[in-house]
Amino acid sequence: MAQNSGEKGRGVGKGACPRCGGATSKGTLKAGNQEAQVVIAGEPDGFLGVIPYTTSQVAARVCRDCGHIELFARNLQDLLKVEPDDE
Repeated sequence: MAQNSGEKGRGVGKGACPRCGGATSKGTLKAGNQEAQVVIAGEPDGFLGVIPYTTSQVAARVCRDCGHIELFARNLQDLLKVEPDDE
């Protein structure tokens, strides 16, 4: 585990942990042998009942000091193309 040299809470910036301020590393979330994906399903169309959906791979950042993990959609713009069915 990386040492933080007493700089806990030094501010959140690129590559800094939002919890402790420690250094973070990029990662990829895996599901089995593949990269994990987030899926957003839309409203079914009225005629055929087809449900539109969109996906994005998931990127991760992990804190090297406290272990906090944040997940991010790699293709945010693709996820925003479908109006979600939030029921």
